[in-house]
Amino acid sequence: MKLQPVVGKLYVCVAALLVGLVCHAAEPPAAQWSGDDYKNLTLRRHRTCVENEQYLQQGLCCLNCQAGTFVHKVCEREQEQGTCVSCEHGQTYTEHSNGMNRCLPCTHCRSDEIVTAPCSTTTDTRCQCKSGTFCVPDQACEVCKRCARCKPGEEEPPPSPTPASSADIVTPVCISLAILFILIALAVWWLKRRSCGTPCLTSHCDSSEIVKIPIDESGATAEERQNDQNAGLEGEEPRPRVAAPAAGDPGRDDQSLPSPGG
Repeated sequence: MKLQPVVGKLYVCVAALLVGLVCHAAEPPAAQWSGDDYKNLTLRRHRTCVENEQYLQQGLCCLNCQAGTFVHKVCEREQEQGTCVSCEHGQTYTEHSNGMNRCLPCTHCRSDEIVTAPCSTTTDTRCQCKSGTFCVPDQACEVCKRCARCKPGEEEPPPSPTPASSADIVTPVCISLAILFILIALAVWWLKRRSCGTPCLTSHCDSSEIVKIPIDESGATAEERQNDQNAGLEGEEPRPRVAAPAAGDPGRDDQSLPSPGG
């Protein structure tokens, strides 16, 4: 009587073993992968595409769809663009080129905000707190807070000045340097022109280089000196020299030379 449970369990084990053998024999043979197939599969799984220009899909680097569209169907070849479909204006958008399979939903402004720019296929809705309310800067604007009013005797401080950008600082400096350069150039030009227009009164010659030129104080002309020379050769007395009349003296013009006899 005690052997019946043992025999029953033995039958169950044998039946399970037979079923396993039958199922294993019915399975199709596993696909035979070559070494190149494994290598290509590994490269596709670990390859990287160009960021912000391509996206990886099934081992292929597909080109991104443009802003305002999304990927409706992926590419079938390397370095190609799949089928791109435009977002729904006013409802969905994509701000940059992408490989997403759907567009992003547009933001809806809250009741305490106003719309400053509606949603388009490339930009999200822009919201702003209503007049008299504000959001804390550099924090998520979950709710607009009401602006406080100054108490009696208090004054609202003036707004802090906006820090100047580098362009606002560089531009005045460049203009100042340009004006200074122009003024210096004009001053140098004026000094050179003034020095060229002034005559040089101081002699820089050496005393040994000075050449003395004799000057005839009698004021005799070349003709008179020739006559004296001829008279000396002929043994005659040289004729008296008559001083040249001064300029502007008409009385001296009528005087004649004395004759040799007296």
